[in-house]
Amino acid sequence: RTRVCAHRPVSRRLRAADLELSSHQATMPLSPALLRLYRSILSAHRVLPAKQRQLGDAYVRSEFRQHRSAEAQFLVQFERGWRDYLQQLRMSPQGRSLTEDEVSALSDDQKAKLAGAAREGL
Repeated sequence: RTRVCAHRPVSRRLRAADLELSSHQATMPLSPALLRLYRSILSAHRVLPAKQRQLGDAYVRSEFRQHRSAEAQFLVQFERGWRDYLQQLRMSPQGRSLTEDEVSALSDDQKAKLAGAAREGL
């Protein structure tokens, strides 16, 4: 059931349906806490410049979709990382540089995405 928000157009509301995967993929629904976190992050992205917001929103959606079927023990770390990101974003929307430890912890795919964003000047 979808709630109607008088202050926000229907097309802009963030719903669990935003995270739906193809019907052939078996997934578990997000917990209410993760869904609130997802919505909060996308809401916090509204202060970003258009290109950064578009990139950030797409990345957040992708990460939350990919981790819907993750094991509970991993979701604790996943949630903590995204809560830290949200806190950092709220404190400084311009962002900060990654530490060497953070860069070394990235997967090859994440490093490639980061390099692509740097080339585009984001």
